[in-house]
Amino acid sequence: SASCAAPSVVFQQVDAGDNHTCGLDTQGGAWCWGTNQFGQANAPEGQFVSLKAGMMNSCAQDENGQLTCWGSDGFDQLSGVPDEAVVTYDVGGQNICVVNEQRAIECWGWDDEGQSQAPPGEFLSLSAGMQHVCSLGLEGSATCWGKDSAYQGLPTDAVFTEISANYWHTCGLTQDGTILCWGEDEFGQSSPPEGQWAQVISAERFSCGLDLQGEIHCWGVNSAGQLESPPGTYTQLAGGSSHACALDSTGSPQCWGPNTYGQNTPP
Repeated sequence: SASCAAPSVVFQQVDAGDNHTCGLDTQGGAWCWGTNQFGQANAPEGQFVSLKAGMMNSCAQDENGQLTCWGSDGFDQLSGVPDEAVVTYDVGGQNICVVNEQRAIECWGWDDEGQSQAPPGEFLSLSAGMQHVCSLGLEGSATCWGKDSAYQGLPTDAVFTEISANYWHTCGLTQDGTILCWGEDEFGQSSPPEGQWAQVISAERFSCGLDLQGEIHCWGVNSAGQLESPPGTYTQLAGGSSHACALDSTGSPQCWGPNTYGQNTPP
C-alpha cells in the first residue's frame, strides 16, 4: 500500500502573534506554533469559536462568549480576564481588550502609554496593537488611544467596517471597500494601494490587503520577505510583527516573512 503523509490540520481561522501563530481547527480546537517563551503557544484543550494571538499572550472564546487566555501574566493579563461573556476581544502588546455585552470596552494589562485606558461609549469591535488600541463605534467611526504616534492622522470622518492596529500604524477598511492607513509611514506601510478590498491587516512595518478576487497584496518594509505573500486565493488574512498568514479555501494556513521560531510552519 502507498504510504501517505499524515493529514494536516484543517483550520477555519488563523491569527498571527508577535513570533507565534494560532489557528482554530474545524472542530473548534485551538492550535499554536512558533515561539513559546511565555507559554503563548500552549493552546488549551476545549472547544472554541474564535481565537487571537498577541505578543506574549493568546486568547480563545467559547460558544458562551467566555474567554480563556494563556501566556505571560507579567502585567496581570491572565488574572484580569473577566468571568462574564464578551462580544469580541483582541490581544495586544501585553494587554487585552474586550467589548462587553453592554458594548463598552474594558482593557487590562500593560498601560505604559495609556493603551489600557479605554474611552467611554458603545463600540462594535476593536483591534489591539503593540501600545495602542483602535475601536469602531456603532456607526463605524474609528477611535484610538495609547501611543499617539501610532494613530496620528486618524481619519475622523471615515466610516469603517473593520480596523487593524499593530505596532506603529493602523489600517481600516471603509464602507466603500477602500483602505485607509495612518500612523508611521517610514516604509510606506500607511500608503495603501487604491481599489476595492475585502480585508486589510497591519503588521509591524507593513500591511496587507485581500482583494475581491481573494488575492493578497502587501506594502511597506520588505527586509525579511514581508511583502513576498504567496500566490493563489485566500479567505482570511492575519498580521503578526514581521510575519503574516492567510487561510486558503481548503483550510490550510500559508505564512510568510521570517520563520525564526517556526511561526510560519503550521502543524
